[in-house]
Amino acid sequence: MSGKCRDSVSVVVEQNGIEKVLKGSHVLVATGRNPNTEGLGLELTGVELTDRGYIKVNERLQTTARPASGRSARSQVARSSRTSASTISA
Repeated sequence: MSGKCRDSVSVVVEQNGIEKVLKGSHVLVATGRNPNTEGLGLELTGVELTDRGYIKVNERLQTTARPASGRSARSQVARSSRTSASTISA
């Protein structure tokens, strides 16, 4: 990797034995994933978690929320976060 953000950044990757140069203005590097669901109050919304703490979803990314069927995991977490924040400040 070389360059500076907001200028030009290059990343060299190798895929199937072929070297490629990716250029852009910014680079975001992330490794692994950890659930960040603790303390969101998801149990109040009926959203179930897996044994590892991830939100349980079906093949259409719908949560197990009781009254809010059809909501995606992303919208359910956003809703729960807003609810928890307003409850705390009240």
